[in-house]
Amino acid sequence: MHRRKYKARFNSNVHVMTEKLREFDDRLLEVNAEYIQLSNQVDRIQNEDLPELNQCIDSVQESVNELSDEFARHREREDISRAVAFAEMEDVKATLQTLNISVAGTYSFYLLVADIHDL
Repeated sequence: MHRRKYKARFNSNVHVMTEKLREFDDRLLEVNAEYIQLSNQVDRIQNEDLPELNQCIDSVQESVNELSDEFARHREREDISRAVAFAEMEDVKATLQTLNISVAGTYSFYLLVADIHDL
């Protein structure tokens, strides 16, 4: 009778363990499938997305370089424009001084002529 009792308990434990091992095996297959899917996604990212991302980064870098060059050219043109404007302003000042001297000379001549005429 003891043997039957232990045999029944043993068979019950074997059945429970077999069921648990089946569940564990099913879960292991699921995890393996998820691993394969994740591995494929990583491979796809490495093979396809990284070159595309590198191209995008290169394109952005080129745009930044072009903007920097354009800004430098604009600044250079602005500096040249300021230099030209300053030179033109100096020319205008010199012309005004010359006109002022001419007007003063003409006024002096006018006063001289008026004095002579009054005599």
